[in-house]
Amino acid sequence: MIKLGITGYIGSGKTSVTNIIKKNTKIPTFCADDAVNVIYKKDIKFKKKLFKIEPSLKNKKFLKKKVINLIYKNKKFLNKLEKIIHPLVRKRMNKFIKKNKNKKTILLDIPLLIENKLYKKLDKIILIQCKRELRIKRFLKTGRDINLFKLLEKKQLSFVYKKKFADYIIKNNKNLKNLKKNVVYLIKNIEKNA
Repeated sequence: MIKLGITGYIGSGKTSVTNIIKKNTKIPTFCADDAVNVIYKKDIKFKKKLFKIEPSLKNKKFLKKKVINLIYKNKKFLNKLEKIIHPLVRKRMNKFIKKNKNKKTILLDIPLLIENKLYKKLDKIILIQCKRELRIKRFLKTGRDINLFKLLEKKQLSFVYKKKFADYIIKNNKNLKNLKKNVVYLIKNIEKNA
C-alpha cells in the first residue's frame, strides 16, 4: 500500500487537490479538516474537554465559529485546543489507514503533516505550492478574514523546510483545469511506479 500525504500552506489548494483525486480515481481519501468538522458536531468527549478549558463555550450555537472568535482573543487557548483535537484527528486517521489496509493507494490530506511529524507514517508526500497573495485571496473568498489567515499561517513551517520532506511539488498558481491536469498525471505516475 502507498500512503500518500498532501500538505501545503493555508489556502494553497489542498482541498481542491483532494477533491480532484476523489473524483478521478478510486483512491480512498482522509481529510483532516473534514475530521475536525465531524469532531465539532458529533464528538461528545471532545465537547466535554473543550468546555472544561473554556466554560463560556457551553451551550453555544455555531460552536466552531465561537471557538475561532476566541482564538483571536486568546492565543494560549489555541494551544490548549490543539492538545485536545490533534489526538482525536490522529485516532480517526489511524482508523482510516487500518480500514483501507488492503487498498493499493490511500490519500491523507493533512495541513500540519510535517509540523506534527505525521510524515513518518507515510510513503510519499505531495506539497502544494501557491503564491501568498493568491492564497490570501482564496482564503478570504471562503468568508474568513485576514487575521485568521495570519494566525494559522504562523503555525506552519517555512516552505523551504517543508520542501525537504516532499517527494512531489504541485504548483497551484493557475486555474482549476491546469491543477486537475497536473494532479491526474502525477497520481497515474505514482500508481504506475508503485
